[in-house]
Amino acid sequence: MNYFTTYANLGVVVLWAGVVACSGSETTTRNRPHSNSGDSTAAGDTDVGGDSLAGDFEGAFADYDTNPDNLALRGACPFDAKIGAFKVEMNEDVGYTAVDGVVKDGLVPGQVPEVAVVEGDCQLLRRRRLVCDPSCGSGFTCGFAESCVPMPVGQNQGHITLRGLVQPLGLDPIQPGNSYFYTRLPHPGFAVDNVIQLTSTPGYFGTLEMYGIGVTKLEPTESKWVVTEGEALAVHWTAPPAGARSTVY
Repeated sequence: MNYFTTYANLGVVVLWAGVVACSGSETTTRNRPHSNSGDSTAAGDTDVGGDSLAGDFEGAFADYDTNPDNLALRGACPFDAKIGAFKVEMNEDVGYTAVDGVVKDGLVPGQVPEVAVVEGDCQLLRRRRLVCDPSCGSGFTCGFAESCVPMPVGQNQGHITLRGLVQPLGLDPIQPGNSYFYTRLPHPGFAVDNVIQLTSTPGYFGTLEMYGIGVTKLEPTESKWVVTEGEALAVHWTAPPAGARSTVY
């Protein structure tokens, strides 16, 4: 049986720090580059999701190293520990840049994939299928033991400030759900190799300090991918410039 999927040209920056993405982390953990160099953009008069203006953020984390070569990212959390994330997504086909994030108070079991096949260092993951009988009511979800557990919910992580984008941005949690979302950045919203910093006022995980690096967009060379049972799938894309920091997974 054959399947195919179409796609958009994407550039996604995921901001890394254990304090928000992984459960069981110390709230004082930092992943900050050590340097006295300052940010190239100011943090005042920021357009916020609610059409209000963010202030100076009281100078918190005002200086950070904007040299990507000095930044060691911690990488992704294991799926069985991930309870939240912040990302900046740039879609070239549609022509928008969006910021999206949430911090929850627990793990959503159905979002933890199963490992279907392992070959060398590679894993093929598949969606986990959990069935509870009787089905779970409102505010609950099916747990790993296929019994209903409380559905994790978004938590207030305070006021979020992002620097290193095309303009500094301040966001407050959107209700209901305490999500962080913004789609009105000028496009493109970040430059390749720009160091993007996210900080927060005290919230559910204390104060956050997270970093990402502007990636080169992923440009596949095929108009579609065809998957045929029993046959290997070759995926090709345009090589990024030398020194680019991108991960395909």
